[in-house]
Formats: sequence, C-alpha cells, structure tokens
Amino acid sequence: MVYLKSILCSIVLVSTLTANATDLNNVEFLIPETTGRSHMVIAPHPDDELLIAAGILYRATQVGEKAQVAILTNGDAFGYKRGKIATKESVDALKLLNVQEDNIFIFGYGDQLLDPLYLNKNNPDQVLTSQAKLKATEAFYGYKKTDYHRAIHGVPAAYTRNNFLNDMIALLTREQPTDIYAVVPEDTHPDHRAGTLFLFEALEKIKITLPTYRPTLHLTIVHAPGEDLVWPGEINRPDLMFTEPAFVKNSPYKWADIESIPVPYPMAIKDPKRNLKVLAIDLHKSKTKHDKFLYRFVRANEFFWKF
Repeated sequence: MVYLKSILCSIVLVSTLTANATDLNNVEFLIPETTGRSHMVIAPHPDDELLIAAGILYRATQVGEKAQVAILTNGDAFGYKRGKIATKESVDALKLLNVQEDNIFIFGYGDQLLDPLYLNKNNPDQVLTSQAKLKATEAFYGYKKTDYHRAIHGVPAAYTRNNFLNDMIALLTREQPTDIYAVVPEDTHPDHRAGTLFLFEALEKIKITLPTYRPTLHLTIVHAPGEDLVWPGEINRPDLMFTEPAFVKNSPYKWADIESIPVPYPMAIKDPKRNLKVLAIDLHKSKTKHDKFLYRFVRANEFFWKF
C-alpha cells in the first residue's frame, strides 16, 4: 500500500484528451518515445495483455524496443484443460503481434487464486489449492516453455504468497523494464486487483536492493466498478476512443490526466477481418466462442494513468 499511496500522489497531466472527447480529429494524441525503452505488460490472466496494451506491445516490436508480458495465472478457473488451452492461445496471439515466446513469462499460478494469496499475509508460506486442484506452478508455453519459477530454479513453486511475491521480484529485477503496464487496483476482478497490489509490493522491496531502478507505471482498467461486462461498450469499434468509466468520478484518478495513445495502423483498420487486434483476439477461441467481451476493447486508442 505504500507504493500505491506514493504513486497516487504523483499523477501528471500527459494528454489533452477530455472527459467527453470522442472526435478523433479534435484530439492531440501523445506519441510515445521510441528510444531505449522496454515494455512489460502485467496480465492477470491469459488474454488481459491484449486488453491492457496490445498496441503498446506491437508498436514496441516495430521500433526495436523490447516487448514482454508476464501472465500471472494459467487461466484454469474452468478446469485444467481449459487453462492449458488459454495459455497456448495467449502465446499464439502475442506471436501475431511479433512478441517473441521467450519474452512471455507465464507464472502458472491458479486462476482466482491471486486474491487469497495476497490476503494471506499472516501465513505467507501456506500452500493454497487452485480451483483446478493444483498446488504448484505449471506451464507448457512461454519462456523456456515452462512456468517462470521452474525456468529459473528448475523446480515449480508451491502456491504460497511468498513464492508469488518472490517470483514477481525476481522477474522485475532480472528484466528491469523501463515501462510497466497493469490495471489499477480498483479493477473489480479479484485477480486483477491482487496482481497490481503484488506489483506495488514487489517494487517497494526492489527499491531497497536496487534503488536506482524506478520504472514508469502505466495503469488502466479492464473490469470497471459498477460497469463490469458493460463498459467500454459495443464490440469492434476501432473508430472510437475509450470513454470515461463511471468509477473515475469518485476515484483518485482524473480522466483529464490520462495518456491516450493511438493504436498502430493495423489495429485501426475498420474491417474486423483485417484488424490486427481483432485477429489476435480471434485466436482466443476458448473465450470468444462463449462471450464477445474481449472485442469491447477494440478501440482507436489505449489509455493509462502514468506514474
């Protein structure tokens, strides 16, 4: 929470996007720098990386910057087999954006388990069991085609609070991305909220051992309070920008302070059969055959509060 309080005090104005701006011709977009930066998206589940920062990742690969993704859970809330499929779909979709598999770090913790792990501060070495009945990390794709802990240490990690936090610390210390993209802790999905709070805690601990490492945080929202599964609106609208979620008015954030970054041209194409982001989402067949929620995030821009 210390890190959360500190970053909320440092928000800065980085865009001229206003609360009611919907006309792309009247908006001055912030074009990110393209020199010496490395980008890491913290995705609570396989697919969140596309909703958070698909355009950021693709643009980075086009200008020679490092594009990386940390997928925190294995997407197995609806069963072990479904989770294995979900992580494979995520890797395939990221490859479509030119993100290399060795830059995809799958932590392999249980879906729906991050919040219980985060809250287990009084017993941080207690081993929890996921909904898929797993008790240790597992993955078959991504960096070294296994879960991150096993890739680094040769053995899986038991599902404990300390193990998850240490995996986050180890990854950020090893890779030291200059820019990190995640969701705000107000996101209503428990895994999303806990993933970001773990990120804040990891960064606080890293400051002690590596005080010179100060990445820029870019925070957005996927599951908006009070509007979950409704906001951001109709599907597949690369001609429209994101509109202000209702929760912002009673939050520490200001819509006027967002950085609004236009998606690269291949993601702005109106034809869904040619739009790169749509095509990437299409590869998540295990999700999209049941629900079109992911397509709601096909928009003309990506937005973040920058810290």
